[in-house]
Amino acid sequence: MQRQFYTTMFKNLNRNIKVGIRAPHKLVLLLAIIDGIDKGHITSSHITLDKSLKDSFNFIWAQYVPSSYPFRPIIRTPFIHMDYEPYWSLEQTEKGKPLSAVLDYGFWSILSVETERKYFRDLLISLI
Repeated sequence: MQRQFYTTMFKNLNRNIKVGIRAPHKLVLLLAIIDGIDKGHITSSHITLDKSLKDSFNFIWAQYVPSSYPFRPIIRTPFIHMDYEPYWSLEQTEKGKPLSAVLDYGFWSILSVETERKYFRDLLISLI
């Protein structure tokens, strides 16, 4: 049941649209979080906007987002705007810049399972 809930949430993410193309930022951020969990950089529901997450975001962006898209890979934007999603809570900012956020328990518990991460990784990539 939780898988279906989050699948629906991701398919219906509120995303900016430019020239008919939906912004991939939130999808790439979620993929970077999954990557961080896989690599052991993220070990709890507390997500820090650190160099590791930024590097992963930029790598995933370069790998999956077509260069023809009218968007730039800026991680701050989705990190802040994810606060409008029910599974994301912006926790700490410094002078208007985001520093950390917390995933809700349900989403974190799903991402703690390797097969679920694979499912959501594939889903998110397909939505880019």
